Amino acid sequence: MTNTSSRMTCILAVCLVIANFSSASAEEIYSNTTGGGAWSEGATWLGGKVPGPDDDVVISKDDVIDFDRDDDGKTSCRNLALDPRALLQFKMNSGRIVMTVNGLIDNYGYIRMDASKSSKDHHELRLVAEDPEQRMLKTSQGGGLIVAGRGGLSKSRRNAVLISQPPVEEVPAGSPPVDPTAIVESATGTTLDIQRTNLINIYVQATGIDNTGAKPGERINVLRNHFTGTSRLNATSCDSAIIADNLFERDDPFPVPQPAVYLSASPLLEFRGNTIRGNYPTGVTCYGQNDSTMTNTLVEKCATGVYWYGSGFMIKNLHIRDCPHGLTLTSAAGTVEDVLIEKSQTGYYQNLSIIQMTNLDIRDMQPHPQGYKIYISDDQLTLINSPITPEDITIPPNFEPAPIVEGKPRLPAVQMLYYVVVQVDGQVPPEVAVEFKSANLPEPLPPGAQDPNVRNSPAPVLKNSLTPFPRTLEPLIVRGWHLDADAKPQPAPQYQVNIVGPIIGENGERKILKTLTVTPEPGWYRADANEKKPTLEVTLP
Repeated sequence: MTNTSSRMTCILAVCLVIANFSSASAEEIYSNTTGGGAWSEGATWLGGKVPGPDDDVVISKDDVIDFDRDDDGKTSCRNLALDPRALLQFKMNSGRIVMTVNGLIDNYGYIRMDASKSSKDHHELRLVAEDPEQRMLKTSQGGGLIVAGRGGLSKSRRNAVLISQPPVEEVPAGSPPVDPTAIVESATGTTLDIQRTNLINIYVQATGIDNTGAKPGERINVLRNHFTGTSRLNATSCDSAIIADNLFERDDPFPVPQPAVYLSASPLLEFRGNTIRGNYPTGVTCYGQNDSTMTNTLVEKCATGVYWYGSGFMIKNLHIRDCPHGLTLTSAAGTVEDVLIEKSQTGYYQNLSIIQMTNLDIRDMQPHPQGYKIYISDDQLTLINSPITPEDITIPPNFEPAPIVEGKPRLPAVQMLYYVVVQVDGQVPPEVAVEFKSANLPEPLPPGAQDPNVRNSPAPVLKNSLTPFPRTLEPLIVRGWHLDADAKPQPAPQYQVNIVGPIIGENGERKILKTLTVTPEPGWYRADANEKKPTLEVTLP
């Protein structure tokens, strides 16, 4: 036998011994089935052995395990499984508690990390498997994941942490880093309640969870958390989910592959008070997202601010800033209020949608060859109180006009409506009102018919000498310019404004005290819709 072959034989023998030793040292360790105990005590485990870094751990049914160690820099176990009705809880009032898992967590029981009782507590769960398919915490039917940090900590500090921290791999300069993401998955029939927590490189996926209270053991609340690194959130088919007051931040030059927030087919979902900032392809994507609300949302520095496909929704107080594309609504029907889009190349895109949008402002557009403020491919857009002009609307060459249907009017492609607040001064008798009438309708209105260009007329003059403000829900509203059904620009109509006295007689007649003729103009836009400054001032003799 040559020296080379002898050396190879020795190496193979050593490798075999090491492999056998590793296999022998890795065990499947079960909790004691008599109620559990502290993780670090031998009596908690069958056989009396505390789990080591290579062991697979099973927490048995009805056992309660208190994790009571700081395993920073070392591994608590490899794989971890919880039987139904098993509970793993981080020990409270014990300072820093860190659990490090180097494999899958398969959860049919409950994992509870409650650091809300003491500001001195720090509860942290680390997923560190090198194999991305092993970096997962999966909660199945009957199980739950409850994580809660303490509120009111200084400098927005959070003392509950979920983190994915696999071994760092070197990559060539300029290449994207290895994706460190771990998946936290909760399925139908589970509880997912994460509050005041730092999530670092954690992709939360919730599917089919009912938050209405009709199904015991099901809950989904994601509140006041900080998502960083590659962290993001997906809620699919989750009824009445609450996602509120979270901060999503990503400052890495390489974008993640999915939106920061993806919402799909989750009726009555409440999305409020969230901020999304950084290098995401989309801040919020909603697909088949019906009968839900998005309020008080800020999206910054994403490729696209918000994309929504769905109906029956309400968007209110949405601010999109420094996103190359702002807002897209497609196959959508809903109401949108108080939207500000700043520093985008393309502002608002609408396709196959019927939208009423109140208080839309698009400003500080960034130059781009294909840039636009508003792009309408078909259907209707109604703007109420906006500084948008007809020149701001882009209509594609293949625009499909509204079809002609006998007996039905063809609605405008885009129309602008203005709030009007009239101040009446001088000798003003009680019960005075302001009446708007279109001056040049193509055909006279039949008796009792509503003027198609006017809403809430006549409007009462209140004690402050002004007609109602928008916040009263009964302000004067009149049509300004519009793009007709063929997308051709049409000027604002002319109106006869009558200041009328109190009702006299049984027919509701009023005496006209003064008349003037006005035409809406862009200056009628009210940057603060409820500003006390009137749109028009009229003085009675």
